[in-house]
Amino acid sequence: MSARIDAVFEGGVFRPLQPVDIPEGECVAITISDPYTIPPLVTDEAERTRLLQELVREMKQHPLKGVAETRPSGRVQAH
Repeated sequence: MSARIDAVFEGGVFRPLQPVDIPEGECVAITISDPYTIPPLVTDEAERTRLLQELVREMKQHPLKGVAETRPSGRVQAH
């Protein structure tokens, strides 16, 4: 059986927020997911790499004005 059960962590235990149909003492696996973390829309690793490289190219072509930029030499240069 697989089901999503919303729960709150209190006093060292997970307490379901709604009734569950699970026998007392039954062992279950719990997966913790942060409700504030958005899963990536693109899961293909090659496509993610391509999109990130495109983003970096765009950022280099249109740098923010007035923001210090670190050069490979390690020195900081202001625009």
